[in-house]
Amino acid sequence: TLENIPIDVLYRIVSFISVLDIVRLRLVSKFFWEVMEGRTVWSNAYRTTTLPRHPGPFPHQSTEMLKETLLESAKLARNWAPHEPIPTARRTLPVEGDGPHQLVLGRWLMYVEKTCTRIEC
Repeated sequence: TLENIPIDVLYRIVSFISVLDIVRLRLVSKFFWEVMEGRTVWSNAYRTTTLPRHPGPFPHQSTEMLKETLLESAKLARNWAPHEPIPTARRTLPVEGDGPHQLVLGRWLMYVEKTCTRIEC
């Protein structure tokens, strides 16, 4: 079972999982609860995470503070907009006439080709 794995190997495995997965792993058993409450786990998670946080971990920062900071950052990150824009569908509309065509901003971004034969949305 996983409880028979040497603790340093378990710490190495935990270094690859997310903060929320560490929290979930604590709920597996009393053994994992005790291991996941250690400063080693939270210091390593604080040092290696990509979540926004204050600098650290420093010796004066308690394990509880590291854990609370990471959990708050994980909650914020889960509710935050994605870092990369999601591409939208592209539509082409025919344009008739030689009148002036304007750029329309709002829900749609439209522009007219130089030849005035179509509008890209």
